[in-house]
Amino acid sequence: MRYFTYTLLATVIIMGCHTWFFRPIKENEIAEDTCDYSDEMFGEDRYTDIDTPHDLFRIGGYPDDKLLSLQQTMEFIERNKERISFSENWEERLKEFWSKNPDGVIEFG
Repeated sequence: MRYFTYTLLATVIIMGCHTWFFRPIKENEIAEDTCDYSDEMFGEDRYTDIDTPHDLFRIGGYPDDKLLSLQQTMEFIERNKERISFSENWEERLKEFWSKNPDGVIEFG
């Protein structure tokens, strides 16, 4: 009797709205490269997505949530894990983002 081993290759398609990672703008950065939010979103602080990850995880729909810490992000993921798709090395890259940007923001859109 012969036994065969098969390797299954699959394409993973990440669906859902984008996950945007922002950090406070540095004084020396060019204003045109920044995202300026209204007072109701981030107060008067200016944020940018320069040198930040994008779409480490995606979720269906367009949540209004603004995630302000690693703990808050992990709690959001835990509550919604059935509806989230993840990119490669998402958890390591997420921890790195929050380590470098403790005043960062994650939002969806």
